[in-house]
Amino acid sequence: MKRDPTKLGNTFKELELTVTVTQEGVGTPAYMSPEQLDPHGDFGPTSDRADTWGLAATFFFCLTGEPPYGGRSTAELYAALATQEPRKVRAVNSKVPDWVDGLVQQALVKTVEQRPTMADWLESLREGAPKNAKLGKLLIFGPIVLLLLVVGVIVSQVGFTRRDPLELKGYRFDGLKKDKSEVYWTSQESLSIAGQLSWGPVLVQVGTLKFQAKANGRFVGSVPLKEGSNDLTILAGPEANQVTQKITVYCDRSRPQVKLVGEARGSNLILPSRVLRGKVSDDGQCELQVDGIEIELDEEGRFELKVKSSENAQKVDLLVTDQAGNKTSQSWTVWTKKSLKALTKKTLQRRKTWIATDALIQDLVIENVAGRLGDDYKWLRTETYNGPGDKSRGHRLATFLHKKTGVELQLLPGDRYQMGTNNPEAEAKYVKSQWPEQTYVDVVTQEIPAHPCLIEPFLMGRLELTQKQWDVFKVSDKRGEKGDDLPIDGTTWVNAKKWLKLAGGRLRLPSESEWEYACRGGTKTRFYWGDSLQFKYIWIYRNSRLRPRGAKLHDKAGIWNAFGLVDMSGNVAEWCEDPFTSNYKDGPNSWRPKSIDKDSVFSLMVVRGGNVKMKPLFSRTAARDYEKPDVPQPYVGFRVARSLPR
Repeated sequence: MKRDPTKLGNTFKELELTVTVTQEGVGTPAYMSPEQLDPHGDFGPTSDRADTWGLAATFFFCLTGEPPYGGRSTAELYAALATQEPRKVRAVNSKVPDWVDGLVQQALVKTVEQRPTMADWLESLREGAPKNAKLGKLLIFGPIVLLLLVVGVIVSQVGFTRRDPLELKGYRFDGLKKDKSEVYWTSQESLSIAGQLSWGPVLVQVGTLKFQAKANGRFVGSVPLKEGSNDLTILAGPEANQVTQKITVYCDRSRPQVKLVGEARGSNLILPSRVLRGKVSDDGQCELQVDGIEIELDEEGRFELKVKSSENAQKVDLLVTDQAGNKTSQSWTVWTKKSLKALTKKTLQRRKTWIATDALIQDLVIENVAGRLGDDYKWLRTETYNGPGDKSRGHRLATFLHKKTGVELQLLPGDRYQMGTNNPEAEAKYVKSQWPEQTYVDVVTQEIPAHPCLIEPFLMGRLELTQKQWDVFKVSDKRGEKGDDLPIDGTTWVNAKKWLKLAGGRLRLPSESEWEYACRGGTKTRFYWGDSLQFKYIWIYRNSRLRPRGAKLHDKAGIWNAFGLVDMSGNVAEWCEDPFTSNYKDGPNSWRPKSIDKDSVFSLMVVRGGNVKMKPLFSRTAARDYEKPDVPQPYVGFRVARSLPR
């Protein structure tokens, strides 16, 4: 029987198609609706209106030969589906009528609520077709054929719901490390994940990240991490057929800390014993390697390692790795007390060796000397001195304070130098040209023969002893000009020795060989600043008016000598430890003063440096003079010295 097309009525509504279900991520990407890509997104939940989209997309293809988003890769199609509007039919095929294009666009609305149902859209398609349109006749007279076409297309292009269980066959996170407590660790800001599901495509969510698994079930992605504990849940598939896997990842981006027992000085470490001890601190477990060898840590991260040699410094490289992969490396030069003592002797034995020594090593030596000097002394400062006649790059020397008296002493390196006058004929000629009196020429004979002298490192007073320092014990009160800052003068050799004994700290007078070495400061000239007389460096009868001068007036750069010593020439003459001899035929050949024969009565002791009443020839570095040890002499004082502890 022939049916009346006007009585079709709600035929399409009665044929509500339900072959496409609410499973997201199922179907051919070119015909997939936006909500199937992301059912929890902004387009709305997945419903049967996805079929409307699929049928309209199929019509689009039939009319143009292309899907709504053109020929693209799967990843590009997903991105376009999420962010772009579908093309119009007439933009691809201008021969398509406007009313057909409008109806297709009506079904390709991305928001689910605004998209018509399948029945409503087909009804609009029937009602909107012109009477003479072939497509309209097909819809009017061939609903069964159309229904078969729609079902066939949807079945072939979209597919039915998968009924077999979705399984997570495997996955891995790159860069994870698992500790003994089965906790996963990483130092990365994000994790790369790769996995395999039993089928696809489906939506996969890891933490806050969402991405699509391929049709073969494979998926990859990158998951951001926060510092500390991260509870990650892997969700895949629809709620009715969902896979869930949980994992906890601890993100630690801080490096482990290593604290060693000892005193650090740059890259140098001074140990209290021959054992290197330390502790590793971190949120989790760590591994320690020393020189490439793994060292065991106790439960609190402590370790100890015996130093190979106590006499030589040892290079030690430490590498600590925590369970997140963070690394801390340290390189040390390790010293023991014995190796530091050997270093001190080596670097201070020669002046040029000391100059060439690195500042960090110098400070190690100075600190070692300070420790050996004990509580009587304090290390005040370290400074580089360039004397006016010094051709070296400068002497970097430490200044120590004798606490009881306030005396400052310079730490001088040892050396072998030529003591005395090297060219007596030339020196005698110079003396005679400056001071024609015949008696002065004879003084040169006291300065010969020149001879090598070995000086060990020692401490030398920076300044001549002041009256304020003398008054700490006040052995006698015979002095010339009075003033706290003025040098003590008028004292005897005997009283000077008494004061030194009361001062303690093993203070003593310098030997004559030490005094000349300290005055020269590495120079070989007539004066420590050169061969010609220059009054800005010296305080004698020509510019002093026979009045001693306060030490502070000469205590400044450009005036002091290369060892930082003040008033080594002029001002007041200075007592030495040695008895006076008429020449150097019997030495001295070392730093030690000449011995005094206790069975004989000595009458003269060495005085050096000249003073305000004397002619400048007595302020030459090699010039010698003498006084009676027990008779007070105006303008005669002293400066202190001290040997280094053995």
